Amino acid sequence: MKNSVFLLFGIALMIAPRGAMAVIDPNPDTIGIYFDKTADNGGIYTTQNVPFYAYVILTNPSEAEIWGFEFGYTFTTSGDTSHFYRLSNELPPQSIDLGNNDDIMSGDYVVGMAAPLPGAPAVILVEWLFLLTTYMYLTLEMTASNTPSLPGDLPAYEAGGTIVPLGIGGGCYNGIAQIGSECPVSTEIQSFGSVKALYR
Repeated sequence: MKNSVFLLFGIALMIAPRGAMAVIDPNPDTIGIYFDKTADNGGIYTTQNVPFYAYVILTNPSEAEIWGFEFGYTFTTSGDTSHFYRLSNELPPQSIDLGNNDDIMSGDYVVGMAAPLPGAPAVILVEWLFLLTTYMYLTLEMTASNTPSLPGDLPAYEAGGTIVPLGIGGGCYNGIAQIGSECPVSTEIQSFGSVKALYR
């Protein structure tokens, strides 16, 4: 009987959906772009004319509450960007955004909230709904906001009067997510020095 239970458990593990077994970046205070809500998918193949979600996620915050956040983004492609649409741009409830993110390909968010988000292994900061009307390969990269609060040009979040710098993680490589490619999430976080060097 015991062997039957173990066999059934093993089969259940093998057929479980990949997203159900999330592999969240173990490093504290990291931000990245993912294609699932549990921060384990940094690359995605898409189907033409079928909307798909992308999420900006803060993983493993060291603080208990998130009262605000700031980051920049840059998307690049060799394709025609007129075939790439952002259908929605959702922020947490009661948010005020002072950033400039009207441009789908480049911009920033500087967001404060009337009520905090509780800390969790994966905290969704922004939810995007995208659509491609033709096949296209894109890279999605996180940066600092256009007016960073901290020296070193890093994304950050605010926790009850404390500004916490964020490492850039997730994605397929070096924190860069991809549309038009599937990849495992790297658990390596860029060091403060290497991230800082990117923006000099």
